[in-house]
Amino acid sequence: MIAVDELTRETGGKWLVKTKHSSYQVDLDTFTFIRDPGPDVPGHGLTEQIRDRITDIYCEVGESMHVTSGDRWVRSTPVQSIEPLPEAEA
Repeated sequence: MIAVDELTRETGGKWLVKTKHSSYQVDLDTFTFIRDPGPDVPGHGLTEQIRDRITDIYCEVGESMHVTSGDRWVRSTPVQSIEPLPEAEA
């Protein structure tokens, strides 16, 4: 797989989504994600790791990523890149 500019529920695969402050491991085969906050997360931002299921996702380079998971809603800072997640990390 190569880097892409957008993810949808139909994309499939495992992806590393990088934003200004965090990275997300997005698995569109099992519809799960893990958010890993970076070291420079602002004081008002979420500083804990999040692991959750994906109900719906909107993810495009240059835009904020939106993930819904049941009644939880996650919105990121603008997406900088979307790259395939190496199987060793999945």
